[in-house]
This record gives sequence, C-alpha cells and structure tokens, in this order.
Amino acid sequence: HDPTCRRCLLEGELRDEILLKRSHAAYQGVGLERSEGKEYRFQQRFEVLGTEVDGERGVVACSLDKRRQVVRLTASFLRRPFVTKNELEALVGNFVFPFLHATPFMCIFAPLYLVNSNFVTTGSAKWYPFAYDELLIAALLLPLCEANIRAPISCEISATDAAATHAGSCVASISPVLASFLYQRSEK
Repeated sequence: HDPTCRRCLLEGELRDEILLKRSHAAYQGVGLERSEGKEYRFQQRFEVLGTEVDGERGVVACSLDKRRQVVRLTASFLRRPFVTKNELEALVGNFVFPFLHATPFMCIFAPLYLVNSNFVTTGSAKWYPFAYDELLIAALLLPLCEANIRAPISCEISATDAAATHAGSCVASISPVLASFLYQRSEK
C-alpha cells in the first residue's frame, strides 16, 4: 500500500489498518478472544493453514514443496503396472488441496471419479489408460495451482454445455454489484 494513494487511504489512514481496527473492536464487542500468535501483520510472505501467501504478487497457493511431493508420489504410482481402489482414492485425494487454489482444474478427474466408483474393491487392477493420462495431466497442472487474489471480479457470466454431437455457450453482462454478490456465494 502506498500512503500517498487515495484508493489506499480512508479517513487519513490506510484502509487495511482501519478494517483491522474495526474487526478487533467487533471481536471485543462480542467477547471473543483473538489468537494473536496466529496473526500476520504487515508481512508480504507467510503461510497460513497450509496456504502460502505472497502479498507482493497477490498470489495464494499450496506450497511449491507440497506440490512437488504430490508430483513425485504420482510419478511413483504411474510407474507401477497395478493399483488398488484405496491407493487410487488416496492419490487423487492428494490433489484436492492444491487444486482448491485453481478449482477449474478439478474437472480433470471427472471420468476417473466415474470409473473409481465401479473399481474392484479388493486386490489390484491394471491402469485404465485414461486414468493414467488424467493423473499425469493433473501432476503437470500442479505448478499452475495458484489464485490471484487481486484479480478483478468479471462482470460477465457464462454457461456452457456439450454432448457428443452438439455444444453451446452463452455469455451475459451483469452489474458489478451482482457480480460481487455471485462471486461471494460461488464455489471458488
């Protein structure tokens, strides 16, 4: 924040400082204690609940080291000729937290979820070729799993649908107020 920037200032103070003071007052007003040991004040980089925050870039993500571990784990599984249902579920589960920072990537597993529900429950089975491909693609997407928390909220909404022989899409412009409302209540 720049103290000379009019957008950053509110009532002569930095907007963030005012919001923090108000939140502290609200906590006190209802008798809640703050966890001061878990607070991060005026820091550009920190980790909270497994998410790394880079305030300078405006980006949040699962740590790169954790994403590397998932890539290595996936590579070790993909070298094996057989896999069990429990192993496959556990492997896919490792992608959930990193993908929460880039939720559109979750769609990569749609076919795998369908097959996994019908997977043999005992013993191991050969890899389905598409399952192998999905996991490989998911591992390659992990470096991109980050969210830009400064990105503006779009005032356009869209919907798509597709079948084997047809596809369609539509786009609508909406007001910034409605866009903000929808964003706050959407799955991010």
